[in-house]
Amino acid sequence: MSFRQKLLLAATVFILTLTSLFLFRDALLNTIISHEQKVIMDRYKLHLSVGKAGFQGIRDIYINQISLVPHQKDTLVYISRVEVKMSLSLLFRLRIGFNEVYADSVFVTAHKYKDGTDNYSMLIKGRKRDTVLVNVEPVLFNDRLSALLRKVNNIFNENVVMNAMRFSYSTDGQTEFISIPELFYDKENLKASMVTASADGVCSYTVKGTVDQRNSSYDFVVSRTGTENAAWPFLDLFDSFKLTFDELHVNLQYDADAGVIPVNATLHFKNMNINQWRISPVDVLFNSIEWKMKMLVDDHRISVEKGTTLRFSNLPISIEGFYEKRPAVRIAANLMFNCNANDFFNSLPTGMFNTLQGLKAGGTLNYSLNFDLDKSKPDEVVFESSLKKDHFRIIQYGTEYFPIINGDFQFTAMDKERPVRTIYVGTTNPMFAPYAAISDNLKNAVLTSEDPGFMTHAGFVESAFRESIATNIKEGRFARGGSTISMQLVKNLFLSRNKTISRKLEEAMIVWLIEQNRLVSKERMFEVYLNIIEWGPDVYGIGEASRFYFSKLPSELNLSESVFLASIIPHPKYFKYMFDSTGTLKENQKGFYELVVSRLVKRNIISPLDSTQTLPAVKLNGEALNLILPLDSISVDSLKLEELQKE
Repeated sequence: MSFRQKLLLAATVFILTLTSLFLFRDALLNTIISHEQKVIMDRYKLHLSVGKAGFQGIRDIYINQISLVPHQKDTLVYISRVEVKMSLSLLFRLRIGFNEVYADSVFVTAHKYKDGTDNYSMLIKGRKRDTVLVNVEPVLFNDRLSALLRKVNNIFNENVVMNAMRFSYSTDGQTEFISIPELFYDKENLKASMVTASADGVCSYTVKGTVDQRNSSYDFVVSRTGTENAAWPFLDLFDSFKLTFDELHVNLQYDADAGVIPVNATLHFKNMNINQWRISPVDVLFNSIEWKMKMLVDDHRISVEKGTTLRFSNLPISIEGFYEKRPAVRIAANLMFNCNANDFFNSLPTGMFNTLQGLKAGGTLNYSLNFDLDKSKPDEVVFESSLKKDHFRIIQYGTEYFPIINGDFQFTAMDKERPVRTIYVGTTNPMFAPYAAISDNLKNAVLTSEDPGFMTHAGFVESAFRESIATNIKEGRFARGGSTISMQLVKNLFLSRNKTISRKLEEAMIVWLIEQNRLVSKERMFEVYLNIIEWGPDVYGIGEASRFYFSKLPSELNLSESVFLASIIPHPKYFKYMFDSTGTLKENQKGFYELVVSRLVKRNIISPLDSTQTLPAVKLNGEALNLILPLDSISVDSLKLEELQKE
């Protein structure tokens, strides 16, 4: 058979195929719908119902009254009418695709019922697959991203008109939704209106954007209209997260066909307000926050490349790093900024650094962070953090005047977030113990237990942070912190007790200001610390503690008594479990003593002879004797012992 005959035969078969498709198109469409109904029922246990479907002309398909309904549940999806125009270019290649899509009255309604069931989780769980015990190659980062980006391309490869779309979620009598009254897209320009409703109220937005399919480039702007400003719906499902903003600008460029996929993206929020209890107990407002991201996605590695910046108003932070899952999970990051000191403090978001709001400063600040963690080798973690200053000076303090510590002042003791009592820190308080009137035994025991390098470090101990990270990784939980006495003092004096990211960041910044600028001497900081911390039930300060436990002045404490007092700082209310019914310290408490005393010998603070004469022979003879409980004692804090052993 000649080439011409083969070509003629192929053309004849193609024409006959198209003719058959045209003549039997309605039957073929109904067959496809029936097949999809069976697949959806088998895979998701959802009933797909279609009112009427057919062709209008050669390539226009319409489908009316589409619904997806779980068994004995409310309708999950309802679409009044869909019209699509088939792509002839794809049809000639025997593939089904569309050039235009029109949809009217699209409702997606998710419900969570009081009994804990819902009408949507079957879509998340999907079809159960048989478990096969074979070595399965892991899904590669670039393959997964490439598939996702191609789906994005397909979405924006059609002209789309949609009317009356609504996505809603209902639980506990509360309904939140995103409504899109109209949306137009012509393969280049996108325009839509949007209304959101959450527990906070109703808000309206406009969406405008452009698409360059050839270069895989997308640019969209979401702008709030009107005076209403309510949180976005659905986000509070993610650990009570709330978000509002005036404007969001999104720009995205990528190459889905590259082996190592480059992704360049920009997210820019104006007046973004967030609320999440792990971040801050109050709303956090960013006047302007912009993230310019340059990424490379390889088989097992996602790299954040040079040129990536996170900008808070006038504070630009450069970021580089990577996440790697083979041969082991590894995370590395390098952060840095160099800026005018006043720009730094003016750029801090409202709600995260309340004590620093209004602070004015001169000079410049330079920060760098180097972090590298291989989860298979947590003890080799790299953590190097440095904030340097050049001609830095504080011109005006914010809401707190940190040098207040140098004079007499009032301190409100807190139990979590509850005020307990107000203590006067100064010589007019008969229980106040000046630095010189506190036993060296107590000073040495507390420093050895809590922060051995306090008198020489600048507020932070990087080795302690590294050990904390390693411990937390190995135990799979937050088991250990890295607080110094400086950090504990700042937390007690100026900050709340909430365990949030904002409090930890604010704590670190205040410590840096005090330590680096020598606002308060080390001796005064330690003196205040010993006079305000909790030592027992409603016992604050070493003046009260020495009398409460031993009916002594702070200057009269011996080494054994001092080591005991140091041991209860992490859990002061548990002292009652550490003694027998006669008020004598139990034998099983001697481990902490041995570690502290051996550490004191190693540092030449006491002699080996003194150590042999120092026994955990502590006996209560103060008011505390009336509170002891004849119960088994709690064990010595193993983490505290571990910290001392590592030093």
